[in-house]
Amino acid sequence: MGDGVMDRYRTPVFRGDRASLEQRVGPESTVVSARGDNPLCGDAMELAVVLGVLPDGSAVIERACWNGYGCSLC
Repeated sequence: MGDGVMDRYRTPVFRGDRASLEQRVGPESTVVSARGDNPLCGDAMELAVVLGVLPDGSAVIERACWNGYGCSLC
């Protein structure tokens, strides 16, 4: 397996959870999350994003994080 993949596995970036995002959210933003798992191998992930609104009314992702466990490829 490539060194880059293993380095990222050992030192994950943007790891966090929904609760940590909710503490830093302003009143005009919304936190949305989704969970998924693979019952065959046991990998499980949760992705959380903070959605904000631009002046023109369109949505934008302000922050994102993930949490979970799994193999190095996951």
